[in-house]
Amino acid sequence: MKRIHGVLAGVLWIALQNGLLAQGPVHPGSLHPAQPDDSLVRHQTGKDLNEGSVLGCCEKLAGDNRRIYFLTDWSYGIVLQLNGVYSRAGMLFLKILLINHSGIDYGIDSLRFVIRDDHYETGEGRLIPIYIYGNAKTVKAQSRELYVFALPKFALPDKKHLDFELLEKKGGRNLRLKMGKRTLIHARFI
Repeated sequence: MKRIHGVLAGVLWIALQNGLLAQGPVHPGSLHPAQPDDSLVRHQTGKDLNEGSVLGCCEKLAGDNRRIYFLTDWSYGIVLQLNGVYSRAGMLFLKILLINHSGIDYGIDSLRFVIRDDHYETGEGRLIPIYIYGNAKTVKAQSRELYVFALPKFALPDKKHLDFELLEKKGGRNLRLKMGKRTLIHARFI
C-alpha cells in the first residue's frame, strides 16, 4: 500500500484558513505539520498519538476482513464501498475500498467528509482527516485502491448523517456514501 504524500492540498488549505492546523511543512502521510522531534501527532481531541502507531493501525485495518456490506455506491464502472468502521484512542477509522471496473483511469479531484441534515442537502460541518492511508491521486483502470481515513471522534446529532463524497477530476463519475448514526456507533474497537 502506498501512503499519501500531501495530495489533498484543498483540504489542507481549508484547514489552514480555518486555523485547524498550524502553518509549516507537512510530514508525508499526515495532514499535520512536522513536529521538531517528528514523533507525535496532536489532533483535535488533545491527546498525543505516535504517528507510527497510527500507521500501524492503518496497516492492520487494511488487512482486516470486510465488516460492512450495505454501504456501496457506483457510477459507470466505479464502485465505492465502506468496508469497516473502527475506533481507537479518540480517533475513528473508516476503511473504504474504491474499485475501477472501467477501462479509464479514475483521477480523484477531491474527497470530503461532511455532516448533513437528513432532510436537507446543506452541509453543516466538514471533518478534516487526521491521517490518510492509501494512494489518493488516481485509481488505474481495472484495479482497486484501499483507503483508511483517521478522523477525530465526533458525535452525530439526531437526524444527521455523515457523507463521504469523492469527486472525479475532469469527469462526472462522482460517488457518495451516506453513513448514519447507527453505522458509526457500532464502530469496532481496535
